[in-house]
Amino acid sequence: MGVRESQVFPLLGQTKYVGSVTHPLFPSMGIDFLVGALGADVKTGTGVPYTHTISPTNTLPSYTLEKNIGNYESLQFAGCRVNKWGLKTQATDSEAEVTVDWIAKTAAVFTSPTAVTVVNESPFVFAEGVVSLFGGAIGTATNIDINVENVLKDTYTIAASHDLTFLTPTERHVSGTLDVVFESLDDTTVGYEKKLMAGTQGVLSLTLTHPASYSVQIYLDSVQFSKYADDIKLGDVIISSLSFEANYSLTTSETIKAIVTNQVATQY
Repeated sequence: MGVRESQVFPLLGQTKYVGSVTHPLFPSMGIDFLVGALGADVKTGTGVPYTHTISPTNTLPSYTLEKNIGNYESLQFAGCRVNKWGLKTQATDSEAEVTVDWIAKTAAVFTSPTAVTVVNESPFVFAEGVVSLFGGAIGTATNIDINVENVLKDTYTIAASHDLTFLTPTERHVSGTLDVVFESLDDTTVGYEKKLMAGTQGVLSLTLTHPASYSVQIYLDSVQFSKYADDIKLGDVIISSLSFEANYSLTTSETIKAIVTNQVATQY
């Protein structure tokens, strides 16, 4: 056209609704996102506390997510699915924290937002946690991250709309990092560098429990270290940083599951 402009025709293409939510890990609030990241919840028990066993499935539930803006207006995102779910627990003056990345199909403006409701409960902190690795509890962890990626595939079709038509979970990738106080390179129990080189596989779990017996446990059936590094600083304790990958277990037919005990009497 004889011009240097890269934008000539202001045409609308694919509409994308994506975002993230960060929240403390509570016994009941926000557990919906964990179910959304894995797939299915089975509730058992006849009285408080109830047990929710959250297991991975090939399909994922779909949600409506509402962003309430000052109780004035809100955006409702329909057809939401969890693309990534990550839990970070560290031995600091902060609560256990969850970050959720989501993708939605459509969005609509509401002039009357849904009323905000909260549950009277406290988030979990590191002092309520126990990390178990390769069959035994360890007391040297300073930080643990567990991440679930569903690798959602957004598919647009010629259907008289700019919004996506299909939102499909493809792969499931479970990984994380673990920081521990250095004790040994080759000890049979805490020699993590040796375990990395040997390709040792085993169970890893994180359990956070309130004094009221409410708890959240993330259980990885089989993990293997992928990276090892020692952080050596003058005048400081040596910290070993470990990256791990979770594998599918042919014995249990799953990679990850969560067991939540709380006061919620219905299935998520």
